Amino acid sequence: MAKAASGLERVCQWQTPGPKPRSVSVGVAIASAICARLARRVPLGPPNKIPVLSRRVFYLVRQSSATIKPMQQKYMHMAVRAAQQAKASGGVAIGAVLVENATGKVVSAAGSNVGVTHDPTSHAEVNCIRQACKQLGADDLYGYTLYSTLEPCHMCLSAAAWARITKVFFGAYRKDVDPTLFDIKGDFSDEQEAARMNLREQDQMQVVGGVLEKECASLLDSYHEMFKHSKAAQTS
Repeated sequence: MAKAASGLERVCQWQTPGPKPRSVSVGVAIASAICARLARRVPLGPPNKIPVLSRRVFYLVRQSSATIKPMQQKYMHMAVRAAQQAKASGGVAIGAVLVENATGKVVSAAGSNVGVTHDPTSHAEVNCIRQACKQLGADDLYGYTLYSTLEPCHMCLSAAAWARITKVFFGAYRKDVDPTLFDIKGDFSDEQEAARMNLREQDQMQVVGGVLEKECASLLDSYHEMFKHSKAAQTS
C-alpha cells in the first residue's frame, strides 16, 4: 500500500504545470496527503492514462492556496480607476482591465455603463472584452488575463470563457456588496464554476477572488441608494 501511495504522489507532482514543486512546499505536502488517501481507491496506470480525478486534485489544492501578488494588485488598481471613471460618467462603479500575459501590457480597460447605454449586457467585463477584440481584430483572447473589481456574473464569466481567457482575477465577492447587483440568486461561486467552463482547450479556467477585496467592495458602498435600472423601469 505504501508503494502504491508513493506512486500516486509522483503522479500528482508529475501532472503539476511549470517547474517541479519543492519538497518543502506546503501545497505539495497537502497534495501528497490527499493523493495518499486516494491511492486506496484510485487504480494506478501508465502516465498517459492517469485518472482525471488525480489530475484535478492538485489543481484544486493550488487554487485554494493561491496568493495575491504585487502585479495582480497593480492591475486591480487600474480596474479600480476604471470603476471610478464609470461612476463619474453615470455608470456603476465596477471596472475591468485585460492584460496580455506575455508582455504585461494592458490592452483594454472599461467600466459598467448599463444605465448610460441602456444595454443590459454592457457590464465592465463584457465592455473590456469587446474593446480588446476590436483593437486586436480577433475574437480569441487566449493568453490574456482579465481583472475585475467585482466577482463576474454568469454572463461575464461565460463571455470570458467564450473568449478563451484562462485566468480571471476579481476583487470583491458577491457577499461583500448589495445583493441586488446580481440578478441570479444562490450560492454560485465563480472560483468553483471555473473548472466547468469549456475553453475549447485542455486548460481549465482559473478564477481567483479577493484581490484588493475591501477597496473594491467600498466602491459599491452606496449602490443601494441608487436606482438599479431606469426610472421608467422602476415605475412600470
